Amino acid sequence: MREPYSTSRRLYPGPAPTLAIARFHEEVERGQLDAAMVTMMGVVGLGPGVLAVVPRPLLRLASKTVLALDRRRVRAPYAPLHELLPAMRFDFRAVQELAGKLGALASVNAEVLLLGGSKSPRYLRDALAALEQTLPRRQRLELAGLDHSAPWNLDRGGRPEVVAKAIREFLR
Repeated sequence: MREPYSTSRRLYPGPAPTLAIARFHEEVERGQLDAAMVTMMGVVGLGPGVLAVVPRPLLRLASKTVLALDRRRVRAPYAPLHELLPAMRFDFRAVQELAGKLGALASVNAEVLLLGGSKSPRYLRDALAALEQTLPRRQRLELAGLDHSAPWNLDRGGRPEVVAKAIREFLR
């Protein structure tokens, strides 16, 4: 059964895409990381919208190529995608547990820093926007020119010192 994916469900204020997430788990368990990567991209909405009409076998082939290239390029201390993909199971578990519960976060009384990068994937920026609208005591900061790897991955444009400075200023 195919489950529709909607970009309007960022941070999943409605039902989580449970069928797609279950498919992802099964693909990881079977070691089909190329397939898992395609499924993950659909769940989180990575890539241009045109990918929705590309046949899955072609997307798997492209993913297999990306995984092979990444395996050769990435060096310590960074983990290659074939190691990171299985860890996404924990991210998806959190998505499922929080699905439909965004409004409950309105009762969080702590001060919260919502930190993101202007080059982060759309789904992460959308999640921060949803949290900004929900959390009563929040400060949102978008770091210009940085993406999701800003806190750690120097090989991919990371700037941990910029992230650390923002956190220190918030904690003051």
